[in-house]
Formats: sequence, structure tokens, C-alpha cells
Amino acid sequence: MDQENTVIRDDYIDVTAGSEFLKMHYLQYEVENISNKNDLICAHGISHNCRVFEYLAKEFVSKYRVTTPDFVGRGKSDWLEQKLLYHYQTYVPHSLELLDQLKINSADWLGTSMGGIIGILIASIENSPIKRLVLNDIGPVISKLTMKLAQVVGNQRPVTFNTKEEVYDYFRPFKEAYGAHSDQIFFDICDSLVIKNADGVLVSNYDPDIFAYTRDLPYFNDMEIGFWEYWQDVTCPVLLIHGENSIALTDDIISRMKETHNNIELVTIKNCGHAPHLMSQDHLLPIKEFLFN
Repeated sequence: MDQENTVIRDDYIDVTAGSEFLKMHYLQYEVENISNKNDLICAHGISHNCRVFEYLAKEFVSKYRVTTPDFVGRGKSDWLEQKLLYHYQTYVPHSLELLDQLKINSADWLGTSMGGIIGILIASIENSPIKRLVLNDIGPVISKLTMKLAQVVGNQRPVTFNTKEEVYDYFRPFKEAYGAHSDQIFFDICDSLVIKNADGVLVSNYDPDIFAYTRDLPYFNDMEIGFWEYWQDVTCPVLLIHGENSIALTDDIISRMKETHNNIELVTIKNCGHAPHLMSQDHLLPIKEFLFN
């Protein structure tokens, strides 16, 4: 990457949800002196934000203009007042609005977990702007086990931390799931997930009520949510990244995806669960091989 010529745009677009008018934040990485670049959209998981893609964006910016949004309720984007609007019928229009306002007519899409499902939904649209799709440890289904995990997280009280060490201790049980086998990668993941609030304490960088459905619509907690009817309309090339020990992307899901899509590549990340962190060269190499060729 050409560090000196890289520009990081830190900006917002206007979006709506129901009767609410909101600001949706994004970062955009671009090298000024490279013309005819393709666009890459990186979409985060349910409780993450655009900062988890900082390493990836800086690695890919020589080939792409990389845009990393904060979906509403996360990062620097506004929080919804109507908490049950935190769902895909909000995120997909917001994603299309982002592309429209940034004048992006064609893009590759990389999505982790929730961001991957958003990508599937957009890729299923006729004349979709998505030309290639990278799914990080997610398929067209949210498993019962994943739904139950969301319920557990949703029932927790918001957590505050006085020090970075407290943050690291809190997230340490998830270290192996992310495949963070070095302390520095683990620290970088943790740092991306918290922010200092007005009182000077560290808090998770999302609206705790993104999980309001687990409380207000409890019947969802025992359901498997499928998006297979959208998957069958996805025709673009797909790279499926699978955390070897994932609870979200099982062998059965992978088999069904391969049966119903004739242009899909599978890469398994060893010693990793849900979801690979994408903050190291070994995690990024298969994505580079898929997108750069």
C-alpha cells in the first residue's frame, strides 16, 4: 500500500427507517493516484462495526476503493428509536442507499456473518450491483444455535470497562472463535469493539437493543431463519470462508450451498470458529486470490 497517497474518507449518508431520519457512517479508503479502481464493500457482523476492516482495507486499497459502513446502531451511526427495526429489511435498503449516494454502480462485496447475509440478499436482486461475493463464515441461514447465542447476548446488561485489560479479559473466551492466535490480533479485535463514552469509561460500540427482538419477539429464539429462496437467485461468483469449528456455518449448510450454486469456492480456516477475524495475511490470502485475479 502507498501510505502517503492513501486518503481515508470519514463521512455519513442520510437514511430512513420507518419514520426515522438517521445518519449512517462509513469509512472509505482510496489511493489518489490509482485510476480505474474497482469498488469493494466490507459489511460487518451483528455486533461489530467498520473498524474491524481497517487491516483488510489497508491491504486491499492498492486494488480497490474500499468502503466500510457502520450499520445503524453500530459504530458512529445513529441508533434507532424503534428497536425492532434492527433487521434485514432495514439494512438492505440502507446498503443500496449507500451505493447510490456514493455513485457505486458495481462492486464486490465482502460480508462477515450479518454482513454476508445482507450481501446474499443484494446479490439475489435482478441486475444486482454485486459482481463477486465473499461470505465470511455465513450461509443463507441463521441456525438455531446462532439464534440462541443472540438471545444470551441480548439478555446481558450493557458492560462497561475501566481499562483495556478488563476489555481483553471479557472477550478472551471468544479468542479461539475468531482464530486470534496472536495476542496483537486479539487486542486489535477487542479495541475495535469498544469506545470510550462521555463518562470516560469503555463500552461496547453498539446499541444493546440491536438484540431487542430476542426479548420482544421471543418465538424467534427457537427458530432457524432461512434465506434459501434468495440464495437460489445468486448467480455471481462466490467465495465461502469457513471457520473450521464454526457454529454458524455447518457442513450441511455448505453442502446445500454447493448443490444450488455452480460457481462457489470453499476455503476453510483452521483452528477458528465464528468468525475468522481477517486481520492477518493467512486469513486474507484466499480472498486476495479470489478477488485480485
